[in-house]
Amino acid sequence: MNQSPWARGYTWHFWSQLDSQGRPFDPIDTGISRPALPDFLDALVCGGMSPAIVDAATLPATQYPFPSSQPLCQ
Repeated sequence: MNQSPWARGYTWHFWSQLDSQGRPFDPIDTGISRPALPDFLDALVCGGMSPAIVDAATLPATQYPFPSSQPLCQ
């Protein structure tokens, strides 16, 4: 994780206000690559951490569905 673009392809967004539900109103995609949580989890698994340990932290069946058995390694 030393350089962009990161494998998951997330980009930086910004907005000036939130709607009544607290969600970004009219977000603008800058097109600038930014890492997100899945990129950090990929780096852990690609660096040798057991996918089972990542699954124990993310609880993919019920909480955060990260595909630990298929990390995107750069």
